[in-house]
Amino acid sequence: MKRLQFWYSVLVLFVLLFAVQSPILANSVPLTVSVGYADNTHCASALTPPLFQGSCISPLPALFPNPWNGSPNTTFLGTGINNVGFDAGALLLTNTGGAAVTVTDVTVMIGATSFDLWGSFTVLNGTSTILTQTSSLVPNFDTSDVAGFNGGVSNGVTPSIAITIGGTTTTLLDTNEILNTGGFDLGCTDSGCVLTNESHPWSLIPGQVTGTPEPSSLMLLGVGLLGLVRMPRRKLGF
Repeated sequence: MKRLQFWYSVLVLFVLLFAVQSPILANSVPLTVSVGYADNTHCASALTPPLFQGSCISPLPALFPNPWNGSPNTTFLGTGINNVGFDAGALLLTNTGGAAVTVTDVTVMIGATSFDLWGSFTVLNGTSTILTQTSSLVPNFDTSDVAGFNGGVSNGVTPSIAITIGGTTTTLLDTNEILNTGGFDLGCTDSGCVLTNESHPWSLIPGQVTGTPEPSSLMLLGVGLLGLVRMPRRKLGF
């Protein structure tokens, strides 16, 4: 019995030592996920729907997400109105894990409104994939409009992002309310709907930070394992 207890203890220490040496991703998704808002339609010049002739295409607004379409090592899954106009939430999925990751589905929920636009795609190691509006006719990922004006006060709804990889779905929460621009329609800041630009740069979703244990943790586990292995046999009943 004592022999079994000894080897059980050794096994447990080996497992713990391996676990703490491995990077930990708090949300268990093998990608880092950021959210932003892309808006080049609410500009100083008047908006002319549906052609977006007043879009501020060049230069883009200062807070417009970067990287974007055409950036190096970036796959862009989206389409602007007439190929140029965006008024949409956006997701940035980045792979630094060493192996390609196939995402079978991404669904964004804001209250009772669901967006499921991109299907299956693969994010290669060292690259990023951007998900945003996919229609050239209407902004079909206009996540700021979901809440409505709401008096310029957050409606308290937290957007969620469900990511399915390898048959497992993990839900992340946009607790900073980037996708719904603070919980109200930022592009309509008063009863007259002033054309306030809604752009927001990429912001890492909380819980996306990878980390490894402090060296002291590894040292303590190693010392414990060494002590068990070198314990005198007679004390173990061998």
